Amino acid sequence: MKPVRILMYDVPDIMTGIVKGILPVEPLCEIVERRADQVSLEAGVTEEIPDMVIVINEEHDNAPSRFERLLISQPTMRVLAITPHQGMAFVHWLQPYVKDISPLSSAAMRTALLQAQGRLGMEA
Repeated sequence: MKPVRILMYDVPDIMTGIVKGILPVEPLCEIVERRADQVSLEAGVTEEIPDMVIVINEEHDNAPSRFERLLISQPTMRVLAITPHQGMAFVHWLQPYVKDISPLSSAAMRTALLQAQGRLGMEA
């Protein structure tokens, strides 16, 4: 099985450390980091062709249309939007669909990663 490519876009170092602390138990993950001052989110997705993008959701906007353009450009990709101050996270994927996986936990993040690999259905 091919590794899940994860683009961590403009995620603060502390959150990157937390995510990387969760992922070693998932050996089929390949993490790429990009900063907003280096490249736009759209360009990062085009360059890296990730299976999942992890972003910080400071605006607390989890409307299904928020990542619609990105998801249309990469129909199999998922977007994990983390709201850091509230401990919430939402997975966005095409149809458009958003799934609340709050409270944010290692188990919730693993489930989202397994969905990105296609090992679990969308309803999980």
